[in-house]
Amino acid sequence: MDTKKIDFYYDCLDEATMLIYEEKKKDYLSCLITASEYFLGYENEKLSFELMKKLDICYQKLMQYQYANEEVRVALQLLIIKGFKHLQKYPLDLMTPDSISYLFANIINNLYEDELTILDVALGTGNLINTISNYYPYSLSLIGIEKEEMLVRLAKVGSELQNNDLKIYLNDCLDPIYDKVDVVIGDLDSYEIDNHYFPYLVVNKYLHNLSERGIFIYLIANDFFLKPQTLEFKNQFPGTLLGLIVLPETMFAKKDTGKS
Repeated sequence: MDTKKIDFYYDCLDEATMLIYEEKKKDYLSCLITASEYFLGYENEKLSFELMKKLDICYQKLMQYQYANEEVRVALQLLIIKGFKHLQKYPLDLMTPDSISYLFANIINNLYEDELTILDVALGTGNLINTISNYYPYSLSLIGIEKEEMLVRLAKVGSELQNNDLKIYLNDCLDPIYDKVDVVIGDLDSYEIDNHYFPYLVVNKYLHNLSERGIFIYLIANDFFLKPQTLEFKNQFPGTLLGLIVLPETMFAKKDTGKS
């Protein structure tokens, strides 16, 4: 990756975002989506002619270079973090850290050497699934599930800017979907729903979506097997647990239980 290109992409798209912000006075993330859609060629009748002329200049400046998908992803990640800080609605750790995303990508690259379908059950901004796609050398079909409309829109434009074709369900991840996939992934939040531990529900639910050669890879809290419902989960779980990688404590905030 070329850090100068990442910085340049960031600056051009940030400039376009701020131009829209100055005219529309909406939050930064909404303006980032509008700027991204404009660069992708989406029509927007709500933008003034003068603003579109300025956005065209930003776009022409951006197109001086060709960008690797990963360079685009990293620039977008930094822009989204800026937007999170501005909106103060989303935690900064909502996006899976790159070190973990690269680990997911490495595992998948070592297990498969052909076309795959991958489902991310906790899509968020699409950072994890796009990282995997950008490093996988074969054809991929990408599917994501996300219930927050803002995050869906960020994931959609981000994937398109990276030339990744991503089908998104605007759903709660416990709602039914029927796609058959080769890999299920997810950075799972740790909380309970009606005395049921959410990650247990997700793990069991999506086993039914796996193909015969399918695997799941989830990021989980280190206390995953220490919950009151653990015995019930083990008794109900019909799959095979192949391994557990406990990640270094230094990767997470001190208040965190750590993750695997």
